[in-house]
Amino acid sequence: FVSGDYHIGYSDAIDTMTLSEEKEQISQSVEYVLNEYNPTSFIVNGDVFHQFKPPSSEARELIRNMTARIEVENCEFICIEGNHDKSAKSEYPNLLNFQPETIVNSNGQKIVVTHGHKKPESNGDLYILSHLHPIVTINGIKWPTYLYGNETVEESDVLILPAFTNYQDGVTMS
Repeated sequence: FVSGDYHIGYSDAIDTMTLSEEKEQISQSVEYVLNEYNPTSFIVNGDVFHQFKPPSSEARELIRNMTARIEVENCEFICIEGNHDKSAKSEYPNLLNFQPETIVNSNGQKIVVTHGHKKPESNGDLYILSHLHPIVTINGIKWPTYLYGNETVEESDVLILPAFTNYQDGVTMS
């Protein structure tokens, strides 16, 4: 399972959501994924945290609870560093084992999972990115969406994921 852009701590930056509501949404979404799909790997593709400063104790507690819940299922947890995660990585190096990217081999295809804010280090047949939070607007309502480009980067395919949480703004695709 690959998802990205949790932006934990976003509720501190907006007036329309509390931290407890943010925790509840993330916890319910993770629980749904674990129960519905029974993944063997759970990859968070960057921007685990929202703020560019070190994450709050509440944000750190949420991620510790989330990773513990995932590990209970004997599911490998992989965390890719996003552009919002530099401070968390430097201030709390033991909180998450941030990687610049990870490679997944599936059906003979080399898939590079990387956040997307900088050029991937590895070549692959498919790149999975998340950084942009793509959305489409239909009848005035914003809908998270996936973007797929066939042979888009150096003759490789690209899949761009929406933000994992539904309270994130995104880039409107036309």
